[in-house]
Amino acid sequence: MEDNVLELGKEICEAFICGDWRYIPVSKLRHYEHSKDVIRRCHICHSNIVLMKEGKDPAHFEHRPGNPDCLLSYDKLDPEKDRASVTITSLSYEQVEESYNFEELIPFTFRASSALGTLADIEDIERTQINRTLRKQLIDARCGQGEFRKSLISYWKACAVSGADKLELLIASHIKPWSVCDNKERLDVYNGFLLSPNIDRAFDHGLISFKDDGTILISKRFESAQAFGICEEQSVKVEEKHRPYLRFHRENVLRK
Repeated sequence: MEDNVLELGKEICEAFICGDWRYIPVSKLRHYEHSKDVIRRCHICHSNIVLMKEGKDPAHFEHRPGNPDCLLSYDKLDPEKDRASVTITSLSYEQVEESYNFEELIPFTFRASSALGTLADIEDIERTQINRTLRKQLIDARCGQGEFRKSLISYWKACAVSGADKLELLIASHIKPWSVCDNKERLDVYNGFLLSPNIDRAFDHGLISFKDDGTILISKRFESAQAFGICEEQSVKVEEKHRPYLRFHRENVLRK
């Protein structure tokens, strides 16, 4: 192994910061309060990733959905190191040291429902080897349009929470975030709510969620909820098929 190459794998990822993809230590990114809003990807295959929670040390990421072709895929990891990073990558010592300098810039890049995040997801879809019809359905769904939106309008007919029925103002929102869904989940009507813009943003940012019985959960960090028309008396109609998606949202998106 050359001297300028590190035995690094999943402790480093790429984040889109200030107009460019930059190497970022996962340990730094996962401590950022809004890390779920940061556009990030695997630095090897450029696929979607999720950051492992605190306690999963050393800090690392996993592909979602999995990518068996990537050098950092689960089945290529050293079993003796138990999902920690092992694969030799092309990062030099200088690049890794530089990655720690970008921590202060992390707040300048957001995923959420931003146009930039949408474009990044569309690029991922375009790179995927799937048939043209499914590709169009997925792109439309990511943009809140197409059959996914139509199916939510047919199912909910109004905002799932407030009952507001001005359809052109309502947003087709995924319950389990797009970035961690497989293609089937991305088009599943039970993985979606039709929401007013203010409720959609609060739900997307983890400021609210819902129990299995539909009762609203308001994050302790959302002290101004009422000013945005959100209160503890609100609820949604929940069926059994919604519950796995809502469970994921409560456990991984809702801010504690």
